[in-house]
Amino acid sequence: MRLLMLTEDFYPSVSGGAHARWRFAQIATRRGHEISVVTPRQPDTPASETVDDIKITRPFPAHPPSLPPASPTATATRIAHTAAVFIWLQWWSRNRTFDAVYSASNTLHWVASAFGHQYDIPSLSFVGYTPSMRPEAQSDIKLGLERLNFSYGMADTVFCRLPEIQEQIKNHSDADVQLIHGVLNEGRIRSACTHAKEAGVRSDYANPTEHLLVFAGRLSEEKNVPKTIEILSELPPSYRLVIVGDGPERKTVERIIKNHRLQERVTLCGQRSHKETLSIIAAADGLLLPSHTEAYPTVAFEGLTLGCTVFATPVGILPTVAHSRLRLAPADELSADIQSASFEQTQELDEETLEQYSMERFADQILSSIEI
Repeated sequence: MRLLMLTEDFYPSVSGGAHARWRFAQIATRRGHEISVVTPRQPDTPASETVDDIKITRPFPAHPPSLPPASPTATATRIAHTAAVFIWLQWWSRNRTFDAVYSASNTLHWVASAFGHQYDIPSLSFVGYTPSMRPEAQSDIKLGLERLNFSYGMADTVFCRLPEIQEQIKNHSDADVQLIHGVLNEGRIRSACTHAKEAGVRSDYANPTEHLLVFAGRLSEEKNVPKTIEILSELPPSYRLVIVGDGPERKTVERIIKNHRLQERVTLCGQRSHKETLSIIAAADGLLLPSHTEAYPTVAFEGLTLGCTVFATPVGILPTVAHSRLRLAPADELSADIQSASFEQTQELDEETLEQYSMERFADQILSSIEI
């Protein structure tokens, strides 16, 4: 099968969404499918390249790199970018043939739908995060654009993570809307677990008598990263915190660390590779996720699979997940939850969780839905 994949975030980006899309493309390619990815140009990325037999084309940027993607100006340019992509596809695809088209980004769903109808091939959309998951923090414009997308931009088949989003799309669209699970990169998970033990990663951040907590993700407002510092300030001195990631909230996080005089108990790692990040998670006792909003937080499932106890706010899919090491509470109650926890970190893989939430499962559902 020849599959055209449209996405705003892809290799070499290190975001959770980019990792999932990259892994899906790898799995599909290794199963004999031909995957062509169209994604925006980023600074220092080539216009086209082939990596792991995946053909990647980056015609032009989606927004100025200096702007946060969610800012009003960047949102406007991202929408304009989709129109440019559709026009560009008319030229680029003239000597190419595809059996299906798949969009993994909200702004590009209508492009996949229109392209599929134009060439009479199946079209698929994956809806991950969407503004109505946190309506109190979204403008009426974004919520209106979401409704417009759900009503007129959906492909023939739509995959989403949450039952409430599934119902919303069904109420606005005639598409076949399916719930989908799976997000973990099994190979990287296994490698990180082995590396954490063999390299003694834990000793870089805590001694044997201390509890090691980790936050891993973008330092942005929706992740509520400053709360991790406040939580640590309420815990005994035997707790240490590692923060892996970078983003617009970094200076705020640095200021709060200084204000609480926690410089000796907090390690700011900055952005690390996915492999390094997973190794740090594998070495930790607990993973913190005090987010205001999430859809299907990859890092939570990575933490559970790598043996961590995960302390998170009840956001996205997490309230529906039954797991003995998943502790959900409002952000202000997480410190008490941590102190009452009996940590079970053994640096051994949770094979059952790995199988249940693997990207292989995700890829199976996507690929099997396409009838050629």
